[in-house]
Amino acid sequence: MYLLKNSFGEKFERINKILNQHINMLNGTINLIASASYPFKEVLQALGYPLFIFPVEGLPNNRYFPGTSVIDDVEKIAEELIQDLFNLDEQYKATIQPHSGTQANQIVFNAVLNAEDLVLSMKPSHGGHISHTTLIGKRNPVIYYNLNENYEIDYDNLRSIALKYKPKLIIAGSSSYPRKIDYKKIKKIAEKIGAFLLADISHSALFIISGDHGEISPYVDFSTFTFGKNLRGPHGGVLIYKKKYHKKVSYSVFPKTQGGPMQQSLFAKLVCLQKLKTININEYSNSILRNAKELGKIIKNKGIDIITKGTDSHIVLIDLSKFKITGFNIEKRFESYSILVNRNLIPFDKEPPLITSGIRIGSTCITNLGYSLEDVRKLGEIISNLILQPEKPHNKEINKLITKYHVNSANVVKE
Repeated sequence: MYLLKNSFGEKFERINKILNQHINMLNGTINLIASASYPFKEVLQALGYPLFIFPVEGLPNNRYFPGTSVIDDVEKIAEELIQDLFNLDEQYKATIQPHSGTQANQIVFNAVLNAEDLVLSMKPSHGGHISHTTLIGKRNPVIYYNLNENYEIDYDNLRSIALKYKPKLIIAGSSSYPRKIDYKKIKKIAEKIGAFLLADISHSALFIISGDHGEISPYVDFSTFTFGKNLRGPHGGVLIYKKKYHKKVSYSVFPKTQGGPMQQSLFAKLVCLQKLKTININEYSNSILRNAKELGKIIKNKGIDIITKGTDSHIVLIDLSKFKITGFNIEKRFESYSILVNRNLIPFDKEPPLITSGIRIGSTCITNLGYSLEDVRKLGEIISNLILQPEKPHNKEINKLITKYHVNSANVVKE
C-alpha cells in the first residue's frame, strides 16, 4: 500500500485501490498523448509540501493577507527563472499564478478586452485551441484565419483578414499545429491595426527556450503556456506580459478571473523551472524533436497521411480520412492494445470534434522514458500496423516496449 496506509490503515482501502489502478495504468501503457509528459521526481515531491495553509490572494508585495512572504519569494524567483529561460528583455514580467493555460488566456481576455472587441484566432478545425475559439466566443465575437493547401499558416490570409476586420486581439498558437510559428511576422500585422498579440506557446515553450523555434521577445504583448505538455512540471499555467500592462494583469488575475493561487502548485512550478536550468535543455529538446520526426517519417512511409507531411515539434497529426475510419475508433483500438493516443480534428475535417478524422500523437513521454532510436522506429511500425492491419496480433511487440520502459514510469514508491 501507499503512504495513506501507514497513517490510516484500512480506512483508506478504497483510496489505495484507486491509487493502485492509476499506477497500474501508468506503468502498463505506452503514453503517446501529445499534451502529456512525465513530471520530474522533484516536482512530485514538491507537490507534497504543505505550502497551502495560508491564503495568498493577490500578487507578490500586494496581498490581501499577512504571512505571505514565503510565497512572495517563490513567485519572484520563478519570474526570474522564466525571464532567464526565455531570454526576455526588461520590458517583460511573468506570473505563475494561473491555474491552467486556459486560465492564463482568460486572464489576458479579462485584462484587455471589452465584450464587443473582436478576436482573431486559428480556426478550430485547423488546430485552434478551445480557449481561443469556443471559450472566448462566449463573450467576444471571434473570426478565424486558416491554413493553406499545405496545412501551414497562411500569413497572407491572416494579414488580409486582420486589415479588413481590425480585431483587438490576435492569438497565435494552437493545440495540434505541428509547425513553427513566426511571431515576428504576426507582430508586424498586429502593429498595423493596433491589435494586441497573444502567443499561446503551451506546445512550443520548450522549443522556444531551446532556440529550435523563434523567440517571443520582443514581439508578443502576452504569452501563455502550461508545464504539463513537455516541460515535465505540474499542471498549471504561466502568463508572460509586458510590464506596461501590469496593473491590468494584476487586477485580472485577482479578483476578475480567479481566486487565490494553488500554493503547492506554485512551489512545484518553481522546482520545475529550477530543474530545467540544471538539465541540458538543447539535448532534451532535440531528443523530443528527433523522436517525433522519426515516428512521422515511418508512418508516412507506410502510406499513412501526416498533416504538413512532418513536424517541427513533438506533435504528429495523422489523417485517417482515406481509410474511412474515425479518430474515435482508432483511439479506442489503440487503447485496447495499451497505447494511448487522442482523436483530433484535422484541417477541413468533416467529422464533429468528438469523432474526428485524425489522431494526434506526441513524442514527449517516450523521450522522458529514454526510448532508443531503434525502439522509436519499432513503435512507429506498431502504430502504422495498428492502423493498417488491425486484425494481426500486436501484443508481443507492445508488451516488450512496456516491460522495457514503462513499468517504473509512475515514480511512486510504496512504504
